[in-house]
Amino acid sequence: MSEGRTPLVRNRRLETWFREVIRSFQTSSRRRGLLFGNLEDLSAPTQIVGIGLRVGASIRLCVLITHNEDLPNGQVGVFIARDLKALAEEVDNLDSRLGTAHLNYEHSDLLERMGILERPWSPAASLCINLAQWHRSDSTQSSVAGAAVLTRTIVQTIPPGAIWQVMVGGKLPDPAMFMRDLGRAPPAKTKKTRKAKNDQTVVELVKTPAFGAYNEPITWFGDPAFPSYAQLILAAPRRTEDTLIAEGSLAGIGTYVYSTGLVVVLSPDRRNARDLINLCFAVLARSGIPALALPDSELIGISDFDAESGAVRSSTSIVTPRNRLAGIPAEQRVTDYSFAVPAPVAEGVLTVADQCASNEGLRELSLRHFDAVTLAIRENYSEAFVVGWSLIESYLQSGFSKIWIDAGLAKGRIREMTRDWTSSQKIDLLLSNGAITKGDSDVLHGLRRTRNNIVHDLRQATKEETEGCLEKAEALTGLPRLEGIEPKRVWL
Repeated sequence: MSEGRTPLVRNRRLETWFREVIRSFQTSSRRRGLLFGNLEDLSAPTQIVGIGLRVGASIRLCVLITHNEDLPNGQVGVFIARDLKALAEEVDNLDSRLGTAHLNYEHSDLLERMGILERPWSPAASLCINLAQWHRSDSTQSSVAGAAVLTRTIVQTIPPGAIWQVMVGGKLPDPAMFMRDLGRAPPAKTKKTRKAKNDQTVVELVKTPAFGAYNEPITWFGDPAFPSYAQLILAAPRRTEDTLIAEGSLAGIGTYVYSTGLVVVLSPDRRNARDLINLCFAVLARSGIPALALPDSELIGISDFDAESGAVRSSTSIVTPRNRLAGIPAEQRVTDYSFAVPAPVAEGVLTVADQCASNEGLRELSLRHFDAVTLAIRENYSEAFVVGWSLIESYLQSGFSKIWIDAGLAKGRIREMTRDWTSSQKIDLLLSNGAITKGDSDVLHGLRRTRNNIVHDLRQATKEETEGCLEKAEALTGLPRLEGIEPKRVWL
């Protein structure tokens, strides 16, 4: 059947060649001393599926490389599309044809647990979108003699793989030579040099007036980028510029929120800035918007910030899934899940976060609860349960102290009594004084016993137990949240 009548045509010649490339890489004597940039891309077991477009005499090809133990090593499928329109028409059915339906996305379980995964992640759609963005960013009819890998990128499949952008044309090169050109020699060792005693080095210190970070997963305040796979293939790429959406203060410290989910805090204190940013992300998490706690290593240091316009002129950060929007040009090819909420939500986030930041007790409870939620999302259920229980113990202690303060006891005496009262006794005391209901008492005693089993008997907490503990902790501590927020899952 001719290519002009069929949306996708299988290319057996390229499939055979890629199998030889895989075999060549896996022959250790042929790759001795070579390094690869992101993964041992072709290590056994390797499977390859590719989608291509003809451009002049060459083919632009995006190939997805995976390492599935349940599939044969060297399994390859390469298909050439008629045009982008054909890809858009076929994209929703491609996984079954390409044999990629078994692949999972790294964060799929998180999305399913939060109830906002509208449809399964599509590896085939990711390939098509990548190919379409590449095709639009380079409108030239450039050709190549042989084969050349232009980019190689880690893709968040389970297990992790890679996407290559390959130009092929004319006679295909010898697979062994292609593999050697793809790798690189290890860097040559250099001798350390010692400066002369009279050599004076002037170090100019630059103060950092602000810190920032993006939410993870990425959250858009405003209209979603693209509502469908087909539109991502056919439409021009969306720019990822940071547009100021909301401005306010957290405990008196200037804070800015941008359309890309970036939060900037005007504090030179790194630890305080991280806590304030996490208070914003914690509001998102409590309000039904996916969010993970920010580690110190992923803070963006901002050395040149315009407080009047909110413009970030100069910044430094490590490249992580959280911060990959920092400085990404418009033509950058990244495909991943992200989330969109109405722009006014940013104002609400600042209001609720300031409420927590301005109250020392709420601040610590909010941050601790957010840590527990992050542990649970990462499936560290036992650790999440124990952290969640510490919030419940804080509530029990607060209720315990109030009862005895109301009875006229001094704070010093209450502190002495605290050492002699167990959590079980505090629960019974709150019940007898009407501070909690019998139903609350039964739930708390059940959680207490589970906590003891985890800590003393090294029993693993289940997902359901952890969710119950965190829900009870949030309800008892009365942490503020935004209501009625329904995030939309979109593609970045």
